Amino acid sequence: MLPRLSGALVMLLAALVVAGTAWAYLDWQDRVRADVTADDPVADRPIEGSASAAPTSSPTEPPATETGTRPVSLWLGDGYTTGYACATAEELDWECVVEAEEGAGFVNATTGARLVDRLSEVVDEGVDPDVVLVDAGRNDLRLVDGPNLRTAMDTYLDALREAFPDAALVQVVPWTLAQEGPLPGGVAALVTEVAEEHDGFAVDPVAEGWAGAGRTDRADLRDPEGGASTAGDAYLARNLADALADLDLPLPAAG
Repeated sequence: MLPRLSGALVMLLAALVVAGTAWAYLDWQDRVRADVTADDPVADRPIEGSASAAPTSSPTEPPATETGTRPVSLWLGDGYTTGYACATAEELDWECVVEAEEGAGFVNATTGARLVDRLSEVVDEGVDPDVVLVDAGRNDLRLVDGPNLRTAMDTYLDALREAFPDAALVQVVPWTLAQEGPLPGGVAALVTEVAEEHDGFAVDPVAEGWAGAGRTDRADLRDPEGGASTAGDAYLARNLADALADLDLPLPAAG
């Protein structure tokens, strides 16, 4: 009986020695792998093409969107201007700021102040335009002659140039929806000349053939009170945008 018990004990001790040796070996392998990974930053990279190699989203914030890259247009004038200004700017991918008032003109101030008297308010608002567009003068034509209109325009455009020296300047020649032919007394030429003397551009809707009698005096383009209808403003915006695009104004590229 005793020899059999001794043999069993020997076999048990041998099994324990083998198990202990195996455990020690595996533990040594784990520690070696950990040391290699710590020393080599690429040792634990996933294999290309494996599921674990798929890119993961980054917790960083998305890049800031650049803003303010569209040219800023400042529109100055009367009631006509308020209707089509921003629709025109949209056609050209411009930002739009409108500072217009019914009845306003270089001389006329039927319902408010003259353009030159309102300019300080515009400047105080901090507008920094790339282009300034003036559509005014139609309310002045029944009040003054050519020389007096020139004087009033000179005064206003001088003030505009001082306020916005780097902006492109566009003067729209006075016009009306039902205007019959060119303005009398060479007013169109006078207005164009004054604009150019102030390093500006001029647009004459009647001379260019898209405004005036037979074009903008149609019933669908006029509202019951005599101004442009919604369809009329859209028509004016499309045509004025084309005219402005043809001027090749020195403006920053739209973003």
